[in-house]
Amino acid sequence: MEKFKANDNKNEEHEINYRQFNKKLELLNQILSLISDINQASDEKEVKDCIPALLQYIGEYTDADRVYIFELISEKQDYYSNTFEWCREGIIPQIDNLIHIPIASVPVWHEKFFCGETIIIHDLEKIRETMPSEYDILKVQDIHSLLALPLFANTQLSGFIGLDNPGLVNPGVSISLLSNVGGHLASTLNNLRMFRMLEEKQKTLESNLEELQKEKHILEALCVDYTSFYLCDLANDTLETIKPGILSNGTEVDGMTELKFSYTSRIRYYYENYVIRESAPDFLQKLERHALIEYLRNHKRFVHRYQSVKNHAGHEYFELQVIRLETGNRDDYKIIMGFRYIDDIVQEDMKKKKQMEATMADLKLNNEIISAISKMYWIIYRMDLIHDTYEEISSKESMHRLTGRRGKISVQFTNAREKLIAPEFQERMREFLDVSTLAERLKNREEVSTEYRAITGVWHQARFIVKLRNEAGEVTNVLYVTRDINDQKISELESREELRRTAQEAEKANLAKTDFLRRMSHDVRTPINGIQGCVDIADRYPDDLKLQQEARTKIRTASGYLLNLVNDVLDMNKLESGNIELERKHFNLLEVLHNTNEITRMQANEAGVNYYVEDGEIIHTQLIGSPVHFQQILMNIGSNAVKYNHDGGSVTVSCREVSYTDTTAGYELTCTDTGIGMSEEFQKKAFEPFAQEEQSARTKYAGTGLGLAIAKKLIELQGGTLFFESIQGKGTKFILRIPFEISAEEQEKKSHMYQNCSVEGVQVLLVEDNELNMEIAEFLLKEEKVKVTKARNGREAVEIFENSASGYFDVILMDLMMPQMGGLEAARRIRRMDRKDAKSIPIFAMTANAFLDDIAQSKAAGMNEHFSKPLQMENVIDAIRFYCTAR
Repeated sequence: MEKFKANDNKNEEHEINYRQFNKKLELLNQILSLISDINQASDEKEVKDCIPALLQYIGEYTDADRVYIFELISEKQDYYSNTFEWCREGIIPQIDNLIHIPIASVPVWHEKFFCGETIIIHDLEKIRETMPSEYDILKVQDIHSLLALPLFANTQLSGFIGLDNPGLVNPGVSISLLSNVGGHLASTLNNLRMFRMLEEKQKTLESNLEELQKEKHILEALCVDYTSFYLCDLANDTLETIKPGILSNGTEVDGMTELKFSYTSRIRYYYENYVIRESAPDFLQKLERHALIEYLRNHKRFVHRYQSVKNHAGHEYFELQVIRLETGNRDDYKIIMGFRYIDDIVQEDMKKKKQMEATMADLKLNNEIISAISKMYWIIYRMDLIHDTYEEISSKESMHRLTGRRGKISVQFTNAREKLIAPEFQERMREFLDVSTLAERLKNREEVSTEYRAITGVWHQARFIVKLRNEAGEVTNVLYVTRDINDQKISELESREELRRTAQEAEKANLAKTDFLRRMSHDVRTPINGIQGCVDIADRYPDDLKLQQEARTKIRTASGYLLNLVNDVLDMNKLESGNIELERKHFNLLEVLHNTNEITRMQANEAGVNYYVEDGEIIHTQLIGSPVHFQQILMNIGSNAVKYNHDGGSVTVSCREVSYTDTTAGYELTCTDTGIGMSEEFQKKAFEPFAQEEQSARTKYAGTGLGLAIAKKLIELQGGTLFFESIQGKGTKFILRIPFEISAEEQEKKSHMYQNCSVEGVQVLLVEDNELNMEIAEFLLKEEKVKVTKARNGREAVEIFENSASGYFDVILMDLMMPQMGGLEAARRIRRMDRKDAKSIPIFAMTANAFLDDIAQSKAAGMNEHFSKPLQMENVIDAIRFYCTAR
């Protein structure tokens, strides 16, 4: 069996070699046939029409990526131009980029071509040192190997023909083929470019120059395409008409008999009167007789095209051709100058030019698209599913080494998969790359894709895209592309992880909020229940004054607790939304500390906790900052120290100045308690909103779990820090460090000289839409013998004030949130009234809106003071005393 298998393999290999040989033979026949056609071509167009197919067959015969012809087409022969090019499918054309390659850019090549040498490059990297200029040009074109032969026409170098990345196993065959093809092409192109008609005329004129005048009809018969001919002697500056027309018709030379035999004058006159300057700005320069003599030293023919004023036949585009006569005298510059109209040629050229421009634009766009796509994808292959073959369009070097330019999909891609793809993705990619199932997978789709990770750790996305279907709709050809998605994939994985963490945190936060609401339900209902109970008791025993006093005290305590709950929730909302605004005002540090200590000391006394204040060195007492928020921080920390303590326990606080500069001072405040402390687990989340350590005695340690979170955020807003040390069952120590700006002036204080002044008889306009609030405020004001006028909304208040006598009202107490017109708008309208007291009457805001931006809005509307509900009536009365006495 093994022997039979070996024979089968040899037969199959023999069959492949036989097919390849036949293919090569067929291509060679095609090349020879085209060479024969070129040799028999009657004009240059026929030759150029054959060249593209010829280059294609040469490229396929030599297995090259690109076949091209460069010509020395400039007058000075100082640069090469890529005039013809064929590229294998998938190879980016370069002809647009190589239309002007100066000889100085390829010095080594030019010297070798000039000497008739062939250039063979097996490995581009080996010419880096010997041919640096040529190496730079080839490197950017992705050329690895190359073969180029010079083209000669009549022993003169006319260009070269070359192959990019050919099969160089047997270069002698390719060299022989290119040499034969190049020789035929160069000779044929050179021969057909000669001016055949003028050469025949020249032979006739040379053999019978003296009889030229008698034989003009022969020249005219030979030159029917030319409107006029002239015989000129450039050395002697003469011109003689052979066939009249451009320079000799009567219209042009009337009155110019003195210029009859002057070449220079005739040319200048014609240029100035008939040539469109923009079409040939160098007309006179090139046709100046000395310049023309210089040109004809090295050239047999001169051609110039231009546009003129339309003649009587409607012709406007002309071609001027000059042929030097061979007289045998080197210094003799007798020429034949002929003119012919080329309107039809120009029109055809313009048409072709537009078509070419459109084609080149499309080609350039396609190239740009292909180039852009190639940058996006790591590899691109074209695959034939019917024959299980692929062809590389572009790929990275590592993949190219594994697969080559073409091969069997099932074989080469299996090898590449096993070597390049991470083990955990091997099975996925084996199924994805299975060509036997691909057509079925693409039956109702235009593409399929998957993601995998390479052994290098880089993520890629592989995709099959339908390229061609047969008549039955079955997929026969596809594109296989792979792109690097590493950054995107890493970002996606990180986003997933972040989303997972966020979801966990959200769930955790939701649990905390749910627990918070459960506690709030208890903590809100408890004082409300107490308030309702006290009211019921007071109603049952109206005559028991002691019981009535106790009930009021308990109601006030319970309502105060409720207010603290509401304030904590509102403060936390403001902090989390970023809407809280800090004050910037003068304050006395010692006063803030004293007031805070007194309040906390009362709480401690009620709870049976000892409260101690330790003296610390304080240098600067007059500061600038937000004393309200600073005191709120101290109150939250101090209240917690008292709340989470035990009967007989202690709280010790201190403050000391730890640093200062010319403008700022830093302070460290500590609060140490002997309370219940915190567990290590709870310490990790102590500053989180709604966080509370689980305790069995909820009634003893009631609260929202917001105090520390509020304190920490407020401290950080003021540039400070807050941290703690705690041992469960032994107590906690909080350390607060915070900077303040040192005040350059003493804190202004309201004078207390008005505290003993009476407010009896003061006229107050009380504006309040809530009946209960109106009743309470009116009662408390009348207790101080204040006269009250009531208004139910802002519009009513404006009307009452406007209709009152000037100076009648002493103070306006204004609610903010009211129907028809709010307090802010009412205050603005009063301030705008054209009466003296409208500008000076004190207006106090009374509102449940207690944030700094609410206070700022009140001030902006023209209000003097801002009192938050529930009102502390003694503060309102003090303000009335102050403003009324000051007036």
